Amino acid sequence: MASGTPGSSSDGHGRKGAKGGAPGADSDGHLAMASDTHSAEEALSKLCSKIKTILLEKLQDKFEAGDKDSIEKAVHQTQEWLDKNQLAEKGEFESKRKELLGVVSPIMAKVCCQGRRS
Repeated sequence: MASGTPGSSSDGHGRKGAKGGAPGADSDGHLAMASDTHSAEEALSKLCSKIKTILLEKLQDKFEAGDKDSIEKAVHQTQEWLDKNQLAEKGEFESKRKELLGVVSPIMAKVCCQGRRS
């Protein structure tokens, strides 16, 4: 067959690239979405690690009764969710991040304010 005629493309059906569009057009979009999703997943995982580091190494004796347990529980639940939901969408990772920060931020703000008054 002559080049450029139907059936001469690599898939044997006259299509050029992914889903009949320009080569790579569809896959580039999916790659960008996958990269965004991976970035959101990685950001949530790193946030859990940072919170644990700060909690366990730097501020462990500054929390009021129950606050440390609340943070540990929230981090643990988030890490379990991450393990079970590796194929989640970017928005789900971002929502889980906001949920974690909703628990941690008020407690950390309270600890920081106590440090300023001392």
